[in-house]
Amino acid sequence: ASLAMGDSRRARLALAKAEALNPQDAQTQLLIGYLKLRDGESSGAMEAFRRAASLDSSDPVALTMMGWLHDRAGRADEAIRLYGQALSIDPKDELA
Repeated sequence: ASLAMGDSRRARLALAKAEALNPQDAQTQLLIGYLKLRDGESSGAMEAFRRAASLDSSDPVALTMMGWLHDRAGRADEAIRLYGQALSIDPKDELA
């Protein structure tokens, strides 16, 4: 809720606690990635999305977000590869 309301400090605290309790939770890593992205920390966001993708290979969201970050950084080939991976998991993924 803190993340949705724009309270980065509270969101960081809540996510740090969630990560400490269960570092293997892909959804927590996705939320960490979104928070870092919103706060302008692209490299930290990429790292969190990579962890999320490695923890849950059946969820295309982390791959899509990594593709978006690569696309934004001008690395179109890598972005296309990641979007393709996301679509192979879920061909109806509207983000990819």
